[in-house]
Order: sequence, then C-alpha cells, then structure tokens
Amino acid sequence: MKRTQNLTEDLLKQFDKELRAIIMYDLKQFKLNNGKFLGNNAGKNQDKDLLVA
Repeated sequence: MKRTQNLTEDLLKQFDKELRAIIMYDLKQFKLNNGKFLGNNAGKNQDKDLLVA
C-alpha cells in the first residue's frame, strides 16, 4: 500500500510540474500577443487546414 501511495504521489508531482510548465508557456504567449490567446488569422488558417484535410 505504501509503494502505491508513493507512486501516486510521484505521478502527481510530475503532473503538477508539467502542467505548471504548460501554463507558464501559455501565459508567456498571452503576454507576447498583448493579451490575445489566438492571433488574428487563427480561424482562417484553421479553415484552410480543414479544407486540405
């Protein structure tokens, strides 16, 4: 039981670490884009990608 608990704690710590890295990256991109999550042409590019697919 103790081993399972340790493995779970290790996985949760790793998950938290990766999630924090993703959030920090997204926040950095958000700041670089002056408070916009997506660029102005994001929808247009997505439509083109869907047409190609």
